[in-house]
Amino acid sequence: MPIHRNSRGQFLPGNSGRKRGALGRVSKVVRSALEEGAVDAAATLTEAARSGDVKAALAIIRLVSPPPRDRLIAVDIPVLKKALDAPQAIAAIAAAAARAEITASEAASLTDLVDHWRTAHELADLEQRIKHLEERER
Repeated sequence: MPIHRNSRGQFLPGNSGRKRGALGRVSKVVRSALEEGAVDAAATLTEAARSGDVKAALAIIRLVSPPPRDRLIAVDIPVLKKALDAPQAIAAIAAAAARAEITASEAASLTDLVDHWRTAHELADLEQRIKHLEERER
């Protein structure tokens, strides 16, 4: 076991003496109070939902079943064969977002994907051109 103290028994810099992730005394008290309150809050929320409070029911649904982070999306974009195809693909993605077929964040993710493809394609093309030039000079 490594020694984390100096010759006077003090903890070395960067080591508070606690294991990583361990809670302090105050944090433990706060967490305990929150846990006790959570039981009462859940009971109150459940009772409100049972008595017809739609917002309470929706809150429970959101807690129990959060929305998925990603979903499969289908956007009709042109086939990417060369870097010059990227603007048309991005335009198609923007149009799909404007028609509310996809969300703005999904459009941003797809646009990033197209841009990464374009960058990779351009780099491969440049590498091929350099190789061709080097072979011509030999």
